[in-house]
Amino acid sequence: MCKVGDIVRKRWKDGRNRPYIYIECPNCKKVRLVHFNDKNMNKNRFCNGCSLDRTHEIVRGTNHGMWRGGRTFNGKYWQVKMEKDDPFYSMGDECGYVLEHRLFMARHIGRPLESWEIVHHIDGNKKNNNIVNLELIPNSTVHLSYTRLQMELAEQQREIIKWQKLTIFLLQETMKSLKKTRH
Repeated sequence: MCKVGDIVRKRWKDGRNRPYIYIECPNCKKVRLVHFNDKNMNKNRFCNGCSLDRTHEIVRGTNHGMWRGGRTFNGKYWQVKMEKDDPFYSMGDECGYVLEHRLFMARHIGRPLESWEIVHHIDGNKKNNNIVNLELIPNSTVHLSYTRLQMELAEQQREIIKWQKLTIFLLQETMKSLKKTRH
């Protein structure tokens, strides 16, 4: 029977003999064989079971030294980390993050939002979560219709501006030609 500290050589996957050492887990005292080198001796001190148990002791959230308020940007929207005792926690994903614009609207109306309710950014800027820029829409069908109407309105406004500019240009050209004929 091998003892803690015994070094043995074993054939590895690549066919070469590698040194292994018997070590004891400081937590459960189980003896096991690990690859012997200076780099991983501290890393492999604990057995798999004890390593998994130790990961649950990791400090997370507000107690973590790198905590910066729990606000992150997911590439599209701002998200806020919620505590489990928060009344709006139910709106969050599996990690406890709630989209910030949905949270602002929920706090504004005083209740958690249902999953089918849509919070629309009036100005189209998804980073602008000011409550005056947010609008609650009952479902995605209404939101789609609403968005299409807004796009059509914006297109009509661009068309009006184009015609106004053309009218002004034509009026200016007419004025120039009238001035030339008078002189």
